[in-house]
Amino acid sequence: MKVSVVIPVYNAGAYLDRSIGSMLAQTLPPGELEVVAVDDGSTDDSPGRLDAIAADHPRVRVIHTPNSGWPGRPRNIGIEAATGEYVQFLDQDDWMPSGALERLYQMGRQNDADIVLGKVASNFRPVSQGVFRHTMVACTVWDAPLIDSLTPHKMFRSVFLRDNGIRFPEGRRRLEDQLFMTKAYFAARNVSIIADQAYYFYAHRADDLNAGSEAIIPEGYYANLREVLEVVIGSTEPGADRHRFLRRFWRAEMLGRLSEPSYPDFQPAYQGAMFRAVRELAGDLIPPEVDDELGPVLRARASLVRGNRPDALRDLARSMRAVKLEAAAGSWRWSTGRLVVNMQLRFAHGDGRPLTLVRRGDELLLDPDLTTGIIEPIVVTEPLPWRAEVSVRHPETGEEWTLPQRDVRVETMAAPNDPEALVPQLVTSATLDPGKIAGGHPLARGAWRLTARLVGPGFDRRAPVAGSGSLLSRLPAPTLVGSPPHALVPYRNDDGTLGIDVDRVTTTLAASAGQRRIVPLPQEGSRILVQLPIIMRRHTPTVRVEVLLTAGGRERSLRAVVAPRDIGVQRAVLAFKPSGERLPAGRYAAAARLDGEDGPAIPIGTVAVDARGRLALDGARRMGPLRRTGRLMRRVARDWTLWLARKLPPEARLRLRTAYGMLRGQGRTRRPS
Repeated sequence: MKVSVVIPVYNAGAYLDRSIGSMLAQTLPPGELEVVAVDDGSTDDSPGRLDAIAADHPRVRVIHTPNSGWPGRPRNIGIEAATGEYVQFLDQDDWMPSGALERLYQMGRQNDADIVLGKVASNFRPVSQGVFRHTMVACTVWDAPLIDSLTPHKMFRSVFLRDNGIRFPEGRRRLEDQLFMTKAYFAARNVSIIADQAYYFYAHRADDLNAGSEAIIPEGYYANLREVLEVVIGSTEPGADRHRFLRRFWRAEMLGRLSEPSYPDFQPAYQGAMFRAVRELAGDLIPPEVDDELGPVLRARASLVRGNRPDALRDLARSMRAVKLEAAAGSWRWSTGRLVVNMQLRFAHGDGRPLTLVRRGDELLLDPDLTTGIIEPIVVTEPLPWRAEVSVRHPETGEEWTLPQRDVRVETMAAPNDPEALVPQLVTSATLDPGKIAGGHPLARGAWRLTARLVGPGFDRRAPVAGSGSLLSRLPAPTLVGSPPHALVPYRNDDGTLGIDVDRVTTTLAASAGQRRIVPLPQEGSRILVQLPIIMRRHTPTVRVEVLLTAGGRERSLRAVVAPRDIGVQRAVLAFKPSGERLPAGRYAAAARLDGEDGPAIPIGTVAVDARGRLALDGARRMGPLRRTGRLMRRVARDWTLWLARKLPPEARLRLRTAYGMLRGQGRTRRPS
């Protein structure tokens, strides 16, 4: 048995069909995969559902146990019952795509990993993507940001868990997953991370009863967090590493819960309980030196906690809650087969006023409107250590992919009405490679949203990217990419935000291409060629489509293909010719159906049919046989030359390109990337 999947179940009902169904669809054969579902005293129809599934599928085992109140005990029972070399934890609400377990197991087996992390996606709660920037075959908690991923939905070597006595705390309590994961990370000799696709999906329940959705009780929550911090302290030596690990919990589980957006709205008694619990724990286990590496705003919050100023902390959170991110794309265009988005990111007040910095002597202060009457002005360090992330996100599954950036810089400009105030903004250029953005693969079907994140100087905000100026009236051309080809259409929503439609979810190729110029190309014998306003890279497979010829109320259908052709730029070319019965002589309105037999058709011109049934497109020149042969020979020679050039060393390629440019009178060309 290679993999045992442990699923704690309590009143899951119909959601079991999705979670266990995703396990039954895995590519590991029955003899190599088992599902251990542990029913924790469910009071609905879950026990019967589980037994029925197990009766039909021998790979599913069901264990019924009295209710323990939390997932810890059923997970431990599953660990003891598991016979697989590796154990994967799956929650009853979640699912994994087919092939996920086999790929995770292979990664663990090949690299002798104690823990294997697969990229995670969520459609209802934030997921730290920093851990999944790159695939890593071997790392540890000391040299990778593993501590930012403390949910247990990962694959563990069974012997590793048993030999180290790593188990979940049992009973009704919080942070049992963080305690488990912290012990596991510090004990692991080797951890592998796979980031080339989403392997685990947190799925929102319509009844909002996902695990961990209950409000926390401060005294119990921070008593449980104390256990986690004690593991960190017991596993580290005093110094920078210990401070780094503690800072993660200080920032997220402690200061983060005393911040916007929720904290100002809590009832006073609950606010007081949260503040006291955090302050007591910080005083015992978080040394003040940990604050040094926090951003300016977080340092201010930390000082208010340590200084026992709960009212000022509440007022600061209320003031900071109005700060939002404005992400404006000034342009997006295709460049060498990639979509380049140039944008400006800045923080702003709720009323739209930009966040400012004020120069006072040698200090740079954060916008005084945020702190006046609450605390002393917050000093911002220079240069501004801001960073941005730009990504595409699937709104239904939560799958997210980060775009590479270049030309990233922070700019400041004078505020309109205050000579001492500066408006900072981060300028960046993000690049989307449609064939490789998703871990080396094209994006999956869906309407992907373009989103941005800006971090600094203590703020962390996300927002959809909106178009500005001419971007709202003109969008980049669509593209066909991948094998089989996927249709990617840049689009904008009614609110001006931008996205990429993959495989015709909200729009079509015809809707985008029909608004652009369609150019007739020289006709090759009986073949009519039309340049479409669609980007199509070399080596993208041919797509079969349909051309409709209409005259006098009658419609004829011709088979056609769309294929890539380099016409100065990489474009899709539509080609068709007579087929089947001869068409009657006359003039026909021609239209192309690019989105399937039920899709819309876009006009491509007027076709004349002569008495011999030959077709001619208005505006297209005819190409004789000698010219066709010459063009074919040039194309073959060009392809072979490019193939040979790619085999040369970089410097030889540079000399070749320079010589070619000089022959064409262009001078020296730029160094190839």
